[in-house]
Amino acid sequence: MNSYKSLFIILTFQIFVSCNQNFDEGLAPGQSAPNFQLKNLAGETVSLSDYRGKNVLLNFWASWCLPCKQEVSNLEKLSKLNPEKLVVLGVAVDDQAADVAKFITDYQMSFPVVLDADSKVKNKYGVTGFPESYFIDREGKIKLILDPDKQTLDAKITGPREWEKPALSQLLLQ
Repeated sequence: MNSYKSLFIILTFQIFVSCNQNFDEGLAPGQSAPNFQLKNLAGETVSLSDYRGKNVLLNFWASWCLPCKQEVSNLEKLSKLNPEKLVVLGVAVDDQAADVAKFITDYQMSFPVVLDADSKVKNKYGVTGFPESYFIDREGKIKLILDPDKQTLDAKITGPREWEKPALSQLLLQ
């Protein structure tokens, strides 16, 4: 019986690994950020490539996510520091647009937000938690970003951060 249990665990693990084998494909620093087209709440199509020429902080979030609620005011402040150089682009993964609209109103968000209800873009970027952010430079390349909590350089940062703090904002505005 134990051999069947072991075999089941091994097969389950192999299936999981093979299904997620290319999960982070294209997200290595220096590689082009995968482009996407998503709708905003007004029904307009927004592409990542629309922001070529500006740095982009691509932030994946959900209205039900407590850490996202903690982070949103910092993202709002960051978005206003130098909008000519940096765009904060929110990607909401909620199933219901009404939940996203309420969140945007409740937290007085002014930066652009697009809807990824089917999680295709979330999956393309290999998002593993919320909030999760990627720094994309003016040329559309994934850049390393300093994670002040871990004191490491990473291609993505998971969890809320104080984005408007000088250590992070100066890096993003370069």
